[in-house]
Amino acid sequence: MKRRGRSGPVRKRLRVTTGCKTCRGRRVKCDETRPICSNCARKNRPCTYEDAPSSTGNTTSEPGPLRRLKRAYPQDDGQNSRDLSSGQQDMSYHSLGAASSQTRLSRSERNRAGVLPETQRDAPFSLNGMDAIDLRSLEILTAPHDSPSPNLAAIFSHVERPPSYSAAVELVPVASFAGDRGRRNSEDRSIPLLVQQQIELSAAEVTIFRNYVERVSRWIDSFSRDQPFYRKVPIMALQCPVLMNSCLALSMKQSTLKASGDEQRIRENAAIHYHQKAIKALSTLLADTECASRDEILASSIILSTYEMFDVVGENFGSHLGGVAFFLQSRRVYGDQCGLQGAVYWTWYRHEIWAALQTGRQMLLDEAYWQPPPIETFEGVCVEDIANRVIFIFGQCVSFCNPGDTGGGSIDEKIDARQRRVTTLDAALEDWKRKLPCSMSHFFAEPTASRDQNVSHQFPFLWFMYPQSAIAYQVYHASKILLNLHRPPIPVESRGLGRTQSLWTRRQIERSREQIFLVSNAGVPDTWSLVSTQCLYIAGLVTEGVLERQRTLELIEDCQKSSGRRTICLADELRRLWVQ
Repeated sequence: MKRRGRSGPVRKRLRVTTGCKTCRGRRVKCDETRPICSNCARKNRPCTYEDAPSSTGNTTSEPGPLRRLKRAYPQDDGQNSRDLSSGQQDMSYHSLGAASSQTRLSRSERNRAGVLPETQRDAPFSLNGMDAIDLRSLEILTAPHDSPSPNLAAIFSHVERPPSYSAAVELVPVASFAGDRGRRNSEDRSIPLLVQQQIELSAAEVTIFRNYVERVSRWIDSFSRDQPFYRKVPIMALQCPVLMNSCLALSMKQSTLKASGDEQRIRENAAIHYHQKAIKALSTLLADTECASRDEILASSIILSTYEMFDVVGENFGSHLGGVAFFLQSRRVYGDQCGLQGAVYWTWYRHEIWAALQTGRQMLLDEAYWQPPPIETFEGVCVEDIANRVIFIFGQCVSFCNPGDTGGGSIDEKIDARQRRVTTLDAALEDWKRKLPCSMSHFFAEPTASRDQNVSHQFPFLWFMYPQSAIAYQVYHASKILLNLHRPPIPVESRGLGRTQSLWTRRQIERSREQIFLVSNAGVPDTWSLVSTQCLYIAGLVTEGVLERQRTLELIEDCQKSSGRRTICLADELRRLWVQ
Protein backbone atom coordinates (compact mmCIF):
# COMPACT_ATOMS: atom_id res chain seq x y z
CA MET A 1 0.00 0.00 0.00
CA LYS A 2 1.10 3.56 -0.70
CA ARG A 3 0.65 6.32 1.96
CA ARG A 4 0.74 10.13 1.53
CA GLY A 5 1.86 10.65 5.10
CA ARG A 6 2.00 9.09 8.50
CA SER A 7 -1.75 9.58 9.06
CA GLY A 8 -2.92 10.43 5.53
CA PRO A 9 -5.54 8.47 3.55
CA VAL A 10 -4.53 5.03 2.27
CA ARG A 11 -4.84 4.19 -1.48
CA LYS A 12 -5.03 0.46 -2.04
CA ARG A 13 -3.14 -1.10 -4.93
CA LEU A 14 -5.44 -2.21 -7.74
CA ARG A 15 -6.10 -5.93 -7.87
CA VAL A 16 -4.32 -7.79 -10.64
CA THR A 17 -7.01 -9.22 -12.95
CA THR A 18 -4.95 -10.21 -15.98
CA GLY A 19 -1.93 -12.38 -16.52
CA CYS A 20 -1.17 -15.96 -15.61
CA LYS A 21 -2.57 -17.58 -12.49
CA THR A 22 0.81 -17.75 -10.77
CA CYS A 23 1.51 -14.03 -11.14
CA ARG A 24 -2.03 -13.18 -10.08
CA GLY A 25 -1.66 -15.35 -6.99
CA ARG A 26 1.62 -13.64 -6.12
CA ARG A 27 0.16 -10.22 -7.04
CA VAL A 28 2.94 -9.27 -9.41
CA LYS A 29 2.82 -7.81 -12.89
CA CYS A 30 2.70 -10.40 -15.67
CA ASP A 31 3.82 -9.76 -19.25
CA GLU A 32 1.33 -12.47 -20.39
CA THR A 33 3.86 -14.22 -22.65
CA ARG A 34 2.57 -17.63 -23.68
CA PRO A 35 2.98 -20.46 -23.01
CA ILE A 36 5.27 -19.31 -20.14
CA CYS A 37 5.53 -15.72 -18.94
CA SER A 38 8.88 -14.16 -18.10
CA ASN A 39 8.34 -14.31 -14.32
CA CYS A 40 7.49 -18.02 -14.29
CA ALA A 41 10.26 -18.87 -16.74
CA ARG A 42 12.83 -17.04 -14.61
CA LYS A 43 11.66 -18.61 -11.34
CA ASN A 44 10.91 -22.03 -12.88
CA ARG A 45 7.28 -21.93 -11.75
CA PRO A 46 4.22 -23.51 -13.37
CA CYS A 47 2.47 -21.07 -15.67
CA THR A 48 -1.19 -21.46 -16.67
CA TYR A 49 -3.90 -19.12 -17.94
CA GLU A 50 -7.66 -19.02 -17.48
CA ASP A 51 -10.52 -18.30 -19.86
CA ALA A 52 -13.22 -15.83 -18.87
CA PRO A 53 -15.50 -17.15 -16.10
CA SER A 54 -18.47 -19.15 -17.26
CA SER A 55 -22.07 -18.34 -16.42
CA THR A 56 -21.91 -20.79 -13.53
CA GLY A 57 -18.95 -19.11 -11.98
CA ASN A 58 -16.59 -22.02 -12.53
CA THR A 59 -13.45 -21.65 -14.60
CA THR A 60 -11.60 -24.12 -16.76
CA SER A 61 -8.03 -23.97 -17.95
CA GLU A 62 -7.69 -23.17 -21.63
CA PRO A 63 -7.42 -26.52 -23.43
CA GLY A 64 -6.46 -25.26 -26.92
CA PRO A 65 -5.73 -28.04 -29.42
CA LEU A 66 -3.56 -29.82 -26.84
CA ARG A 67 -4.77 -30.77 -23.38
CA ARG A 68 -2.37 -31.25 -20.55
CA LEU A 69 -1.77 -34.70 -19.23
CA LYS A 70 -4.06 -36.39 -16.76
CA ARG A 71 -2.30 -39.74 -16.95
CA ALA A 72 -4.33 -42.84 -16.68
CA TYR A 73 -3.67 -44.34 -13.29
CA PRO A 74 -6.55 -44.28 -10.77
CA GLN A 75 -7.19 -40.88 -9.26
CA ASP A 76 -7.09 -40.26 -5.54
CA ASP A 77 -9.90 -38.97 -3.35
CA GLY A 78 -8.95 -35.34 -3.70
CA GLN A 79 -6.04 -35.27 -1.30
CA ASN A 80 -2.81 -33.74 -2.48
CA SER A 81 -4.90 -31.42 -4.66
CA ARG A 82 -2.72 -28.53 -3.66
CA ASP A 83 0.96 -28.13 -4.34
CA LEU A 84 2.46 -27.44 -0.92
CA SER A 85 5.71 -26.19 -2.39
CA SER A 86 4.06 -23.27 -4.18
CA GLY A 87 1.06 -22.76 -1.92
CA GLN A 88 -1.36 -22.70 -4.85
CA GLN A 89 -3.83 -25.04 -6.43
CA ASP A 90 -2.18 -27.51 -8.82
CA MET A 91 -3.80 -27.01 -12.23
CA SER A 92 -1.12 -28.80 -14.27
CA TYR A 93 -3.25 -31.96 -14.39
CA HIS A 94 -6.85 -31.44 -15.31
CA SER A 95 -9.80 -32.56 -17.35
CA LEU A 96 -12.06 -30.44 -19.50
CA GLY A 97 -14.86 -30.53 -16.96
CA ALA A 98 -15.72 -27.89 -14.37
CA ALA A 99 -12.99 -27.18 -11.86
CA SER A 100 -15.24 -27.97 -8.92
CA SER A 101 -15.70 -31.56 -10.09
CA GLN A 102 -12.04 -32.36 -10.69
CA THR A 103 -9.95 -34.97 -8.91
CA ARG A 104 -6.22 -35.04 -9.43
CA LEU A 105 -3.37 -37.51 -9.41
CA SER A 106 -1.33 -37.77 -6.25
CA ARG A 107 2.43 -37.30 -6.52
CA SER A 108 3.08 -41.04 -6.14
CA GLU A 109 0.56 -41.84 -8.88
CA ARG A 110 2.20 -39.30 -11.18
CA ASN A 111 5.53 -41.00 -10.64
CA ARG A 112 4.05 -44.42 -11.37
CA ALA A 113 2.40 -43.22 -14.53
CA GLY A 114 5.53 -41.57 -15.89
CA VAL A 115 3.95 -38.12 -15.72
CA LEU A 116 6.29 -35.22 -16.27
CA PRO A 117 6.64 -32.66 -13.46
CA GLU A 118 4.63 -29.48 -13.76
CA THR A 119 7.59 -27.43 -15.00
CA GLN A 120 8.29 -29.94 -17.75
CA ARG A 121 4.95 -30.15 -19.50
CA ASP A 122 4.83 -27.14 -21.81
CA ALA A 123 6.70 -28.17 -24.96
CA PRO A 124 5.57 -26.55 -28.20
CA PHE A 125 3.68 -28.60 -30.75
CA SER A 126 4.74 -28.11 -34.35
CA LEU A 127 3.73 -29.58 -37.66
CA ASN A 128 7.43 -30.03 -38.35
CA GLY A 129 7.37 -33.17 -36.21
CA MET A 130 9.84 -34.45 -33.62
CA ASP A 131 12.50 -31.87 -34.50
CA ALA A 132 10.22 -29.15 -33.08
CA ILE A 133 10.10 -30.58 -29.53
CA ASP A 134 11.49 -28.23 -26.88
CA LEU A 135 14.11 -30.57 -25.43
CA ARG A 136 14.41 -28.39 -22.33
CA SER A 137 10.95 -29.58 -21.32
CA LEU A 138 12.40 -33.05 -20.82
CA GLU A 139 15.48 -32.07 -18.80
CA ILE A 140 14.35 -33.45 -15.42
CA LEU A 141 13.42 -36.88 -16.62
CA THR A 142 16.56 -37.12 -18.77
CA ALA A 143 19.02 -37.12 -15.89
CA PRO A 144 21.62 -39.92 -16.27
CA HIS A 145 20.43 -43.32 -15.07
CA ASP A 146 22.49 -45.07 -12.40
CA SER A 147 21.61 -48.58 -13.57
CA PRO A 148 20.92 -50.26 -16.91
CA SER A 149 17.40 -50.08 -18.21
CA PRO A 150 15.39 -53.28 -17.67
CA ASN A 151 14.42 -55.03 -20.88
CA LEU A 152 12.37 -57.89 -22.28
CA ALA A 153 15.27 -60.28 -21.81
CA ALA A 154 15.08 -59.59 -18.07
CA ILE A 155 11.36 -60.34 -17.98
CA PHE A 156 11.78 -63.64 -19.83
CA SER A 157 15.25 -64.54 -18.51
CA HIS A 158 13.99 -67.91 -17.31
CA VAL A 159 13.33 -68.88 -20.93
CA GLU A 160 16.44 -69.98 -22.81
CA ARG A 161 14.72 -71.37 -25.90
CA PRO A 162 11.01 -71.71 -26.65
CA PRO A 163 9.86 -75.24 -25.79
CA SER A 164 7.20 -77.07 -27.75
CA TYR A 165 3.83 -75.53 -27.18
CA SER A 166 1.90 -76.56 -24.11
CA ALA A 167 -1.65 -75.47 -23.38
CA ALA A 168 -0.65 -74.95 -19.75
CA VAL A 169 2.17 -72.50 -20.36
CA GLU A 170 2.66 -70.37 -17.25
CA LEU A 171 3.93 -66.84 -17.71
CA VAL A 172 6.04 -66.01 -14.67
CA PRO A 173 8.14 -62.83 -14.89
CA VAL A 174 11.51 -62.78 -13.15
CA ALA A 175 11.57 -61.31 -9.66
CA SER A 176 14.07 -58.56 -10.26
CA PHE A 177 15.33 -55.98 -12.69
CA ALA A 178 18.85 -54.65 -13.00
CA GLY A 179 19.35 -52.11 -10.28
CA ASP A 180 16.41 -52.91 -7.99
CA ARG A 181 17.93 -56.05 -6.42
CA GLY A 182 14.66 -57.94 -6.56
CA ARG A 183 12.60 -55.43 -4.62
CA ARG A 184 9.12 -54.88 -5.99
CA ASN A 185 7.51 -51.54 -5.24
CA SER A 186 4.10 -52.10 -3.71
CA GLU A 187 2.70 -49.49 -6.09
CA ASP A 188 3.68 -51.62 -9.11
CA ARG A 189 1.23 -54.32 -8.04
CA SER A 190 -1.68 -51.92 -8.39
CA ILE A 191 -0.87 -50.91 -11.97
CA PRO A 192 -4.05 -51.32 -14.02
CA LEU A 193 -4.16 -52.58 -17.58
CA LEU A 194 -6.98 -50.25 -18.65
CA VAL A 195 -8.45 -47.05 -17.29
CA GLN A 196 -11.91 -45.59 -17.68
CA GLN A 197 -10.97 -42.15 -18.93
CA GLN A 198 -8.89 -41.36 -21.98
CA ILE A 199 -5.25 -40.63 -21.30
CA GLU A 200 -4.42 -36.99 -21.91
CA LEU A 201 -1.00 -36.00 -23.21
CA SER A 202 1.14 -32.93 -22.82
CA ALA A 203 2.16 -30.90 -25.83
CA ALA A 204 5.52 -32.68 -26.01
CA GLU A 205 3.90 -36.09 -25.62
CA VAL A 206 1.36 -35.33 -28.34
CA THR A 207 4.26 -34.67 -30.70
CA ILE A 208 5.96 -37.90 -29.63
CA PHE A 209 2.74 -39.89 -30.00
CA ARG A 210 2.08 -38.31 -33.38
CA ASN A 211 5.52 -39.45 -34.54
CA TYR A 212 4.57 -43.00 -33.54
CA VAL A 213 1.23 -42.88 -35.37
CA GLU A 214 2.41 -41.21 -38.55
CA ARG A 215 5.83 -42.81 -38.96
CA VAL A 216 6.97 -45.49 -36.54
CA SER A 217 3.77 -47.54 -36.71
CA ARG A 218 4.26 -47.87 -40.47
CA TRP A 219 7.62 -49.55 -39.87
CA ILE A 220 5.95 -52.24 -37.75
CA ASP A 221 3.07 -52.57 -40.23
CA SER A 222 5.36 -52.66 -43.27
CA PHE A 223 4.16 -56.12 -44.33
CA SER A 224 0.71 -56.18 -42.72
CA ARG A 225 -2.42 -55.91 -44.85
CA ASP A 226 -4.55 -54.83 -41.88
CA GLN A 227 -2.16 -52.14 -40.56
CA PRO A 228 -3.20 -52.72 -36.91
CA PHE A 229 -0.29 -50.80 -35.36
CA TYR A 230 -1.45 -47.75 -37.28
CA ARG A 231 -5.22 -48.24 -37.27
CA LYS A 232 -5.92 -50.04 -34.00
CA VAL A 233 -3.03 -49.76 -31.52
CA PRO A 234 -3.12 -45.94 -31.14
CA ILE A 235 -6.80 -46.15 -30.19
CA MET A 236 -6.10 -48.97 -27.72
CA ALA A 237 -3.25 -46.94 -26.20
CA LEU A 238 -5.59 -44.07 -25.28
CA GLN A 239 -6.89 -46.13 -22.35
CA CYS A 240 -3.92 -48.44 -21.72
CA PRO A 241 -0.97 -46.89 -19.83
CA VAL A 242 1.52 -49.68 -20.56
CA LEU A 243 0.73 -49.54 -24.28
CA MET A 244 0.88 -45.74 -24.35
CA ASN A 245 4.28 -45.75 -22.62
CA SER A 246 5.47 -48.40 -25.09
CA CYS A 247 4.44 -46.22 -28.03
CA LEU A 248 6.10 -43.14 -26.53
CA ALA A 249 9.28 -45.09 -25.78
CA LEU A 250 9.56 -46.44 -29.33
CA SER A 251 8.81 -43.05 -30.85
CA MET A 252 11.46 -41.35 -28.72
CA LYS A 253 13.94 -44.13 -29.50
CA GLN A 254 13.37 -43.64 -33.21
CA SER A 255 13.89 -39.89 -32.83
CA THR A 256 17.37 -40.51 -31.37
CA LEU A 257 18.59 -42.42 -34.41
CA LYS A 258 19.45 -39.30 -36.40
CA ALA A 259 20.16 -36.96 -33.49
CA SER A 260 23.63 -36.16 -32.15
CA GLY A 261 25.38 -34.54 -29.21
CA ASP A 262 23.35 -33.24 -26.27
CA GLU A 263 20.12 -33.55 -28.23
CA GLN A 264 20.71 -37.28 -28.71
CA ARG A 265 21.51 -37.72 -25.01
CA ILE A 266 18.32 -35.98 -23.93
CA ARG A 267 16.16 -37.93 -26.37
CA GLU A 268 17.84 -41.21 -25.46
CA ASN A 269 17.21 -40.73 -21.75
CA ALA A 270 13.63 -39.69 -22.39
CA ALA A 271 13.18 -42.92 -24.36
CA ILE A 272 14.67 -44.87 -21.44
CA HIS A 273 12.23 -43.15 -19.07
CA TYR A 274 9.16 -44.33 -20.99
CA HIS A 275 10.77 -47.72 -21.69
CA GLN A 276 11.35 -48.40 -17.99
CA LYS A 277 7.78 -47.46 -17.14
CA ALA A 278 6.44 -49.80 -19.84
CA ILE A 279 8.75 -52.71 -18.96
CA LYS A 280 7.99 -52.60 -15.25
CA ALA A 281 4.26 -52.41 -15.87
CA LEU A 282 4.46 -55.23 -18.42
CA SER A 283 6.31 -57.47 -15.96
CA THR A 284 3.60 -56.95 -13.36
CA LEU A 285 0.72 -57.44 -15.79
CA LEU A 286 2.18 -60.63 -17.26
CA ALA A 287 1.83 -62.27 -13.84
CA ASP A 288 -1.95 -61.93 -14.24
CA THR A 289 -3.18 -64.66 -16.59
CA GLU A 290 -6.20 -62.63 -17.67
CA CYS A 291 -4.10 -59.57 -18.46
CA ALA A 292 -1.47 -61.63 -20.26
CA SER A 293 -4.11 -62.82 -22.73
CA ARG A 294 -5.10 -59.29 -23.79
CA ASP A 295 -4.17 -57.75 -27.13
CA GLU A 296 -2.81 -54.68 -25.32
CA ILE A 297 -0.07 -56.84 -23.76
CA LEU A 298 0.67 -58.53 -27.08
CA ALA A 299 1.02 -55.18 -28.83
CA SER A 300 3.17 -53.75 -26.03
CA SER A 301 5.50 -56.76 -26.21
CA ILE A 302 6.23 -56.41 -29.93
CA ILE A 303 6.56 -52.60 -29.71
CA LEU A 304 9.14 -52.99 -26.92
CA SER A 305 10.84 -55.70 -28.97
CA THR A 306 11.11 -53.22 -31.85
CA TYR A 307 12.59 -50.70 -29.40
CA GLU A 308 15.33 -53.09 -28.41
CA MET A 309 16.03 -54.07 -32.03
CA PHE A 310 17.09 -50.50 -32.82
CA ASP A 311 20.43 -51.18 -31.12
CA VAL A 312 22.92 -53.58 -32.69
CA VAL A 313 25.21 -54.73 -29.87
CA GLY A 314 27.40 -57.80 -30.35
CA GLU A 315 26.34 -61.33 -29.55
CA ASN A 316 23.59 -60.21 -27.15
CA PHE A 317 21.72 -58.49 -29.96
CA GLY A 318 18.17 -59.85 -30.07
CA SER A 319 18.58 -61.75 -26.79
CA HIS A 320 15.00 -60.89 -25.88
CA LEU A 321 13.52 -62.63 -28.92
CA GLY A 322 13.52 -66.04 -27.27
CA GLY A 323 11.18 -64.78 -24.56
CA VAL A 324 8.95 -63.11 -27.12
CA ALA A 325 8.84 -66.35 -29.11
CA PHE A 326 7.79 -68.21 -25.97
CA PHE A 327 5.04 -65.66 -25.40
CA LEU A 328 3.80 -66.03 -28.99
CA GLN A 329 3.64 -69.78 -28.52
CA SER A 330 1.69 -69.45 -25.29
CA ARG A 331 -0.80 -67.16 -27.07
CA ARG A 332 -0.94 -69.40 -30.17
CA VAL A 333 0.03 -66.54 -32.46
CA TYR A 334 0.51 -67.58 -36.10
CA GLY A 335 1.29 -65.80 -39.34
CA ASP A 336 -2.00 -66.57 -41.07
CA GLN A 337 -4.12 -64.83 -38.43
CA CYS A 338 -5.79 -61.54 -39.27
CA GLY A 339 -5.33 -58.25 -37.50
CA LEU A 340 -2.95 -57.75 -34.60
CA GLN A 341 -1.93 -61.38 -34.11
CA GLY A 342 -0.72 -61.85 -37.67
CA ALA A 343 1.12 -58.51 -37.68
CA VAL A 344 2.85 -59.40 -34.40
CA TYR A 345 4.05 -62.74 -35.76
CA TRP A 346 5.56 -61.28 -38.92
CA THR A 347 7.16 -58.38 -37.06
CA TRP A 348 8.78 -60.82 -34.67
CA TYR A 349 9.86 -63.02 -37.59
CA ARG A 350 11.63 -60.11 -39.31
CA HIS A 351 13.34 -59.29 -36.02
CA GLU A 352 14.50 -62.89 -35.86
CA ILE A 353 16.01 -62.78 -39.35
CA TRP A 354 17.88 -59.56 -38.55
CA ALA A 355 19.24 -61.06 -35.31
CA ALA A 356 20.18 -64.34 -37.00
CA LEU A 357 22.12 -62.48 -39.71
CA GLN A 358 23.95 -60.39 -37.11
CA THR A 359 24.80 -63.15 -34.62
CA GLY A 360 25.13 -66.19 -36.90
CA ARG A 361 22.58 -68.26 -34.98
CA GLN A 362 19.63 -70.26 -36.21
CA MET A 363 16.01 -69.12 -36.08
CA LEU A 364 14.20 -69.87 -32.82
CA LEU A 365 10.96 -70.97 -34.46
CA ASP A 366 10.94 -72.94 -37.69
CA GLU A 367 8.29 -74.63 -39.81
CA ALA A 368 7.72 -77.18 -37.05
CA TYR A 369 5.84 -74.45 -35.15
CA TRP A 370 3.99 -72.93 -38.09
CA GLN A 371 4.38 -72.40 -41.82
CA PRO A 372 2.18 -70.74 -44.45
CA PRO A 373 -0.40 -73.21 -45.74
CA PRO A 374 -0.04 -74.10 -49.44
CA ILE A 375 -2.33 -72.40 -51.94
CA GLU A 376 -2.84 -72.99 -55.66
CA THR A 377 -2.39 -69.43 -56.88
CA PHE A 378 -1.54 -65.95 -55.68
CA GLU A 379 -4.30 -64.33 -57.71
CA GLY A 380 -6.41 -62.26 -55.35
CA VAL A 381 -3.77 -62.42 -52.60
CA CYS A 382 -2.53 -59.04 -51.35
CA VAL A 383 1.08 -58.03 -51.92
CA GLU A 384 1.80 -58.10 -48.16
CA ASP A 385 0.82 -61.78 -47.85
CA ILE A 386 2.79 -62.68 -50.98
CA ALA A 387 5.86 -60.95 -49.56
CA ASN A 388 5.47 -62.64 -46.17
CA ARG A 389 5.53 -66.06 -47.81
CA VAL A 390 8.95 -65.51 -49.34
CA ILE A 391 10.20 -63.80 -46.16
CA PHE A 392 9.31 -66.99 -44.33
CA ILE A 393 11.44 -69.03 -46.75
CA PHE A 394 14.21 -66.44 -46.39
CA GLY A 395 14.29 -67.01 -42.64
CA GLN A 396 14.61 -70.76 -43.16
CA CYS A 397 17.48 -70.17 -45.61
CA VAL A 398 19.29 -67.96 -43.08
CA SER A 399 18.83 -70.63 -40.43
CA PHE A 400 20.10 -73.31 -42.82
CA CYS A 401 23.28 -71.36 -43.58
CA ASN A 402 24.13 -70.65 -39.94
CA PRO A 403 25.86 -73.44 -38.00
CA GLY A 404 23.72 -75.51 -35.72
CA ASP A 405 23.09 -79.01 -34.47
CA THR A 406 23.46 -81.30 -37.47
CA GLY A 407 22.57 -84.41 -35.54
CA GLY A 408 24.35 -87.76 -35.63
CA GLY A 409 25.40 -89.88 -38.58
CA SER A 410 28.36 -90.07 -40.88
CA ILE A 411 29.72 -87.22 -42.98
CA ASP A 412 28.05 -88.61 -46.10
CA GLU A 413 24.69 -88.78 -44.31
CA LYS A 414 25.04 -85.19 -43.17
CA ILE A 415 25.89 -84.06 -46.70
CA ASP A 416 22.86 -85.92 -48.06
CA ALA A 417 20.63 -84.30 -45.43
CA ARG A 418 21.90 -80.84 -46.33
CA GLN A 419 21.41 -81.52 -50.02
CA ARG A 420 17.81 -82.58 -49.40
CA ARG A 421 17.26 -79.42 -47.38
CA VAL A 422 18.69 -77.26 -50.17
CA THR A 423 16.44 -79.00 -52.68
CA THR A 424 13.36 -78.46 -50.49
CA LEU A 425 14.04 -74.77 -49.93
CA ASP A 426 14.93 -74.17 -53.57
CA ALA A 427 11.69 -75.86 -54.68
CA ALA A 428 9.73 -73.63 -52.29
CA LEU A 429 11.36 -70.53 -53.78
CA GLU A 430 10.61 -71.60 -57.34
CA ASP A 431 7.02 -72.45 -56.43
CA TRP A 432 6.63 -68.95 -54.97
CA LYS A 433 8.05 -67.34 -58.09
CA ARG A 434 5.86 -69.42 -60.41
CA LYS A 435 2.66 -68.18 -58.75
CA LEU A 436 3.44 -64.46 -58.86
CA PRO A 437 0.51 -62.33 -60.14
CA CYS A 438 0.56 -59.11 -62.17
CA SER A 439 0.82 -57.03 -59.00
CA MET A 440 4.45 -58.16 -58.80
CA SER A 441 5.32 -56.79 -62.25
CA HIS A 442 8.45 -54.68 -62.52
CA PHE A 443 9.91 -52.26 -65.05
CA PHE A 444 13.51 -51.90 -66.19
CA ALA A 445 14.82 -48.37 -66.73
CA GLU A 446 18.10 -47.01 -67.99
CA PRO A 447 19.67 -44.18 -65.99
CA THR A 448 19.09 -40.58 -66.98
CA ALA A 449 21.55 -37.72 -66.67
CA SER A 450 21.96 -36.80 -63.02
CA ARG A 451 22.89 -33.46 -61.53
CA ASP A 452 24.07 -35.14 -58.35
CA GLN A 453 27.84 -34.78 -58.37
CA ASN A 454 28.17 -37.26 -55.50
CA VAL A 455 27.04 -40.16 -57.70
CA SER A 456 30.15 -41.67 -59.23
CA HIS A 457 28.40 -43.75 -61.87
CA GLN A 458 24.87 -44.14 -63.18
CA PHE A 459 23.35 -47.63 -63.03
CA PRO A 460 20.02 -48.88 -64.41
CA PHE A 461 17.28 -49.90 -61.98
CA LEU A 462 14.17 -52.02 -61.53
CA TRP A 463 11.01 -50.32 -60.36
CA PHE A 464 7.98 -52.09 -58.84
CA MET A 465 4.52 -50.66 -58.41
CA TYR A 466 4.49 -51.55 -54.71
CA PRO A 467 7.47 -51.45 -52.33
CA GLN A 468 6.38 -54.73 -50.71
CA SER A 469 6.70 -56.36 -54.13
CA ALA A 470 10.17 -54.91 -54.63
CA ILE A 471 11.38 -56.18 -51.25
CA ALA A 472 9.84 -59.61 -51.87
CA TYR A 473 11.74 -59.82 -55.17
CA GLN A 474 14.99 -58.94 -53.39
CA VAL A 475 14.29 -61.47 -50.62
CA TYR A 476 13.74 -64.19 -53.22
CA HIS A 477 17.11 -63.53 -54.84
CA ALA A 478 18.91 -63.14 -51.49
CA SER A 479 17.59 -66.59 -50.55
CA LYS A 480 18.87 -68.00 -53.85
CA ILE A 481 22.34 -66.59 -53.16
CA LEU A 482 22.45 -68.10 -49.68
CA LEU A 483 21.41 -71.54 -50.92
CA ASN A 484 23.89 -71.52 -53.81
CA LEU A 485 26.72 -70.42 -51.54
CA HIS A 486 26.00 -73.20 -49.05
CA ARG A 487 25.29 -76.12 -51.35
CA PRO A 488 27.14 -79.29 -50.34
CA PRO A 489 30.44 -79.74 -52.23
CA ILE A 490 30.35 -81.67 -55.49
CA PRO A 491 32.06 -85.09 -55.29
CA VAL A 492 35.54 -85.19 -56.80
CA GLU A 493 34.68 -88.13 -59.07
CA SER A 494 32.01 -86.00 -60.86
CA ARG A 495 34.62 -83.83 -62.55
CA GLY A 496 32.97 -83.02 -65.88
CA LEU A 497 29.49 -82.69 -64.41
CA GLY A 498 30.95 -80.85 -61.45
CA ARG A 499 32.47 -78.14 -63.62
CA THR A 500 29.14 -77.64 -65.40
CA GLN A 501 27.25 -77.50 -62.11
CA SER A 502 29.74 -75.03 -60.66
CA LEU A 503 29.44 -72.75 -63.70
CA TRP A 504 25.64 -72.87 -63.49
CA THR A 505 25.75 -72.01 -59.78
CA ARG A 506 28.04 -69.04 -60.38
CA ARG A 507 25.71 -67.70 -63.08
CA GLN A 508 22.72 -68.06 -60.77
CA ILE A 509 24.52 -66.18 -58.01
CA GLU A 510 25.55 -63.38 -60.37
CA ARG A 511 22.02 -62.98 -61.74
CA SER A 512 20.52 -62.80 -58.25
CA ARG A 513 23.15 -60.29 -57.14
CA GLU A 514 22.36 -58.09 -60.13
CA GLN A 515 18.60 -58.16 -59.50
CA ILE A 516 19.01 -57.15 -55.85
CA PHE A 517 21.32 -54.33 -56.84
CA LEU A 518 18.97 -53.01 -59.53
CA VAL A 519 16.00 -52.90 -57.14
CA SER A 520 17.99 -51.05 -54.46
CA ASN A 521 19.25 -48.62 -57.06
CA ALA A 522 15.66 -47.57 -57.78
CA GLY A 523 15.33 -46.31 -54.19
CA VAL A 524 13.49 -47.92 -51.29
CA PRO A 525 11.30 -45.98 -48.80
CA ASP A 526 12.47 -45.90 -45.19
CA THR A 527 9.64 -48.17 -44.07
CA TRP A 528 11.08 -51.11 -46.02
CA SER A 529 14.72 -50.07 -46.24
CA LEU A 530 16.05 -52.34 -43.47
CA VAL A 531 14.96 -55.60 -45.13
CA SER A 532 16.18 -54.27 -48.48
CA THR A 533 19.58 -53.45 -46.97
CA GLN A 534 19.89 -56.96 -45.55
CA CYS A 535 19.39 -58.34 -49.06
CA LEU A 536 21.88 -55.83 -50.45
CA TYR A 537 24.43 -56.97 -47.87
CA ILE A 538 24.01 -60.59 -49.02
CA ALA A 539 24.44 -59.45 -52.62
CA GLY A 540 27.54 -57.52 -51.57
CA LEU A 541 29.15 -60.77 -50.40
CA VAL A 542 29.45 -61.84 -54.06
CA THR A 543 29.99 -58.41 -55.69
CA GLU A 544 33.31 -58.06 -57.51
CA GLY A 545 33.08 -54.92 -59.68
CA VAL A 546 34.76 -51.86 -58.18
CA LEU A 547 32.02 -49.42 -59.18
CA GLU A 548 29.27 -51.78 -58.06
CA ARG A 549 30.97 -52.30 -54.72
CA GLN A 550 31.21 -48.56 -54.24
CA ARG A 551 27.54 -48.08 -55.11
CA THR A 552 26.53 -50.96 -52.81
CA LEU A 553 28.25 -49.28 -49.88
CA GLU A 554 26.59 -45.97 -50.76
CA LEU A 555 23.13 -47.58 -50.76
CA ILE A 556 23.69 -49.36 -47.44
CA GLU A 557 24.97 -46.19 -45.78
CA ASP A 558 22.14 -44.15 -47.27
CA CYS A 559 19.69 -46.35 -45.35
CA GLN A 560 21.17 -45.20 -42.05
CA LYS A 561 21.41 -41.58 -43.17
CA SER A 562 17.75 -41.56 -44.21
CA SER A 563 16.04 -43.73 -41.59
CA GLY A 564 18.60 -43.87 -38.79
CA ARG A 565 18.57 -47.68 -38.73
CA ARG A 566 22.02 -49.01 -37.81
CA THR A 567 23.11 -50.43 -41.17
CA ILE A 568 26.59 -48.97 -41.55
CA CYS A 569 27.84 -52.01 -39.64
CA LEU A 570 26.90 -54.06 -42.72
CA ALA A 571 28.92 -51.76 -44.96
CA ASP A 572 31.91 -52.06 -42.60
CA GLU A 573 31.61 -55.84 -42.64
CA LEU A 574 31.63 -55.86 -46.45
CA ARG A 575 34.76 -53.69 -46.51
CA ARG A 576 36.48 -56.13 -44.19
CA LEU A 577 35.49 -59.14 -46.31
CA TRP A 578 36.52 -57.47 -49.56
CA VAL A 579 39.98 -56.70 -48.16
CA GLN A 580 40.43 -60.37 -47.33
